Amino acid sequence: SMLDGEGVIYLADLVDGGLKNKRHYPVKKGDTFCISGNTAHQLYAKTQLDFIFLCPDSHLSTDRIVLDDLC
Repeated sequence: SMLDGEGVIYLADLVDGGLKNKRHYPVKKGDTFCISGNTAHQLYAKTQLDFIFLCPDSHLSTDRIVLDDLC
């Protein structure tokens, strides 16, 4: 949930080790979004961002793949 600021969320479907259906959306104060499984994501800040980030413990350990920039 975005508490303050403006940015862009970049998303892509992770399919067979590759990225498909790349897309991006502006985000701003008041916006809320959910990242589905097998979705690469990157949040780009245009201004100072304040947001609440919730995720399962596995996202910070075993369920994490680092990719090149999506933007």
